[in-house]
Formats: sequence, structure tokens, C-alpha cells
Amino acid sequence: MDELEHLSSLISGITLTVIRLIELNLQVLNFQALYIRKRKSLVHRLLALEPPIKKICHLQGSLEEPESSPKKPQAQIVPLIHLSEPQDDWWEKFVSGFTLPEEWLKHFRMTQMTFRILTDELRPYLISSDETAIIKDPAKQMALTLYTLTQNISMMESGLLFGVSQNSVVNIVKKVCKAISLHLGPKYLKWPSDQNEVEELVRCFEREHGFPQCIGAIDNFFIQTRRSNSKFLNSLGFYSLNIQAICDYKYCFMDVMADSPGSVHVAEIFFNSSINKSFMSGNVSSFSRKLIPNTRPVPILLIGDSCYPLMPHLMIEYPLGGSNEKEKHFGSILRKAKEVIRCALYRLKARFRFLGRSADIPITDLPSLIRACFILHNVCEMFGQPIQENSDLRKCEEARKRLNSSHVQVISSAIQEGENIREVLSNYFMGTQGGPMNL
Repeated sequence: MDELEHLSSLISGITLTVIRLIELNLQVLNFQALYIRKRKSLVHRLLALEPPIKKICHLQGSLEEPESSPKKPQAQIVPLIHLSEPQDDWWEKFVSGFTLPEEWLKHFRMTQMTFRILTDELRPYLISSDETAIIKDPAKQMALTLYTLTQNISMMESGLLFGVSQNSVVNIVKKVCKAISLHLGPKYLKWPSDQNEVEELVRCFEREHGFPQCIGAIDNFFIQTRRSNSKFLNSLGFYSLNIQAICDYKYCFMDVMADSPGSVHVAEIFFNSSINKSFMSGNVSSFSRKLIPNTRPVPILLIGDSCYPLMPHLMIEYPLGGSNEKEKHFGSILRKAKEVIRCALYRLKARFRFLGRSADIPITDLPSLIRACFILHNVCEMFGQPIQENSDLRKCEEARKRLNSSHVQVISSAIQEGENIREVLSNYFMGTQGGPMNL
């Protein structure tokens, strides 16, 4: 009898243990199912690309931004429509099925035709003979790179979308951006070397923006980086690169310096730049023009903010905006003409939202990615790609830099010559009758 009771007790214990194990397995399965559901929900939220559109703008339209925000004349703004959100195998479905033109603009900031043109140009440099390559298809490499640069998401989130790891995203984006810089840069982002091209740019700038002898406008902005040494700590208190850019009359960039630490003043960056050295040596152009009879000829020049040094080839406003009507009128015309660079940067950042967030790659790899964004911007402008409205459009200028008070020493003779040129331009703008000219 005792043996039966013992056996019964043993069987009951085993039964309870089995039941407990089954309950634990069910809990694990429920937890896994809950994790998968939450992961999908999180991915979908992270990959939400655009907020609801607030206003549809067409030709001659407005983005409801402050009056001081720059606008490109006749800039076409394409309204967004309700599009399906990306999934893990999104790219394969995207290229294999029917896609609307708006979807290409939303995800890549360019049309399908422009995407194919660029992919074909880069194909020889993206094809890999490595059998272990994560993504062999050049089109998918290009799509991954464009998506990462144009959307406000991290490398990890971009990898979730294309089914690769964060490290793979970094390596592919670096590879494609290097190819863009080396093989598309000389074609789409270059300083004019032909005399006729230089003179044409100068004439068009005066026609469009009212400033004679100007080939382009210059400006700088910060791109936030990972924490680094103190030389990258800028005047706003965060680690960054200080980017110098020069654009022409049609919002395309002609020169970019993307490797200066954030602590370096814009005047020092320009003074040490190859463009300044080319101006100083006379290699840019010898095309000078007499604006007023019996006065010195005015050389080809750039225009910029007062944080830059005044030089014969770089015009800035008079101190404090000018002390008389002539000087204030000069400043008014210069500020109006200088809007072209603010508008160009505004459009650049609207297309490539990577430039507006803290970069999640090493500083040493950043210049290549930044330069690729400028090159691709020029491609979009040259191919007439419209800009879609998004919430970051109004934020592009909110982080305008607070300039530090440091300066570089500029040769006094260059300053004096710059003052002489500025005086000639001021007299030219006032006109021979002592009143503002109608430009």
C-alpha cells in the first residue's frame, strides 16, 4: 500500500512538472509573438518618412515659411499622396511592381529615369566580384545610399529596411559615395575653368541677382558629428564639421570644403582654401570690367557675410550695415544677391536630411558623404527634380550659426584693395545722379 501511494505521489509530481514546463513554453511563445508585433510596429513608426502635408504648393508657391526664408523662383513643390510604408523586402517589391512617380521622389528625391541614369554611370564602379558581398546589385546599392542620405533615419534603421546590418549599410554607403565623388564630381560639381564659361556665369548672376562682376555667393554651416577632440567643438557648443560652399546664380554648387573642424572660423577656412589661392594668383579669371568711367576696373568676385574677410575678390557689407545712404544701399543690394546661397543650402538640406542630423559614422568618413550630397543636389537641379514639402524645410535655417569673434589676419593691402573695389561698386549702385539705380 505504501508503494502504491509513493508511486501515485511520484506520478503527480511528474505531471505537475510537465504542466509547468508547458506553461513556461507557452509564456515564451507569447513573449516572442509580442516582441515580433512590437518590433514591426516600431520599425513602421521609425520608417514613417513624411508628416501629413499641410499645404500644397505649385509654381510660384510658398512653403509658409518666414519672409526671410529664401525661395527659388518657380520652384515646383510636388504634393505627397498616401503611400504604403516600407517593409523588410520593400526594395524588391518596389522595383518589381508598379510605382508612382511620387514614390520615387518621396524615397530618393529624384525620378526613376534620373535614378537609372546615375546608376548606369556608376555601374562599372559598383559591380563587385566578391561572392560574399552583401548587396551585389548596383541599383540596390544606389537605392540604399540615396535612401540613407535623403531620409531622416539612422544607418541601423536603413539596414532594417533593406535587410542588411548597420555595418553593411555604412560600408555600402561609403563605397557608393566615394564613387559619386570620384566619378560624378568632376562632371557635376566643378569650378568653371573656361574663360567663356566664367564670363557667362558672371553675366547671368548680374541678370538674376543684380550684382555685377559676381560669379557666386559663399556661406558656411555646421554638420554635427560624434563626440571628438576639442578642435571639432564649435561656438554653439556641439562637435561638428564646418562646411564651406560656393554656389552660382542657379543654385548649383561650384566648390565645397567639407573637412574643416567646427572650431575653425569661416574667415580662416576661406583664406586657406584653394579658391582663395586661385583668386590671389589670378588663375580664376582676368576678366575685369569698368563699371564707372575713369575708375579702377572691378574684378570677378564672390559675395558673402560680414564674417568673411573683405578682399578684392570677396565683397561684404560695410561695418554696422553702413554709415550713409550709399553704404546702406550697397548692403541692401548685396544682401538681396546673397540670398542665392541661402536658398541653395535650403534646398540641399531639404533633399538630403542626412545633413541635418547628427552623423552616426566616424568623422574621417563624413567628408565623402557630405560631398556626395552636394553632387547629387547639383544633379537634381540640373535635371529639374522638384522638391517635396516636409517638416524640415522650415527648420533648415533655424540653426543658422552664431559666429565667433575670432578672426584671421588678412594682408592689409588686400583689405585696402577690397575697400577700393567696394567703393567703386557703391558709387555704381548709387548712379551718377546720386540716387539708387534701378537694377
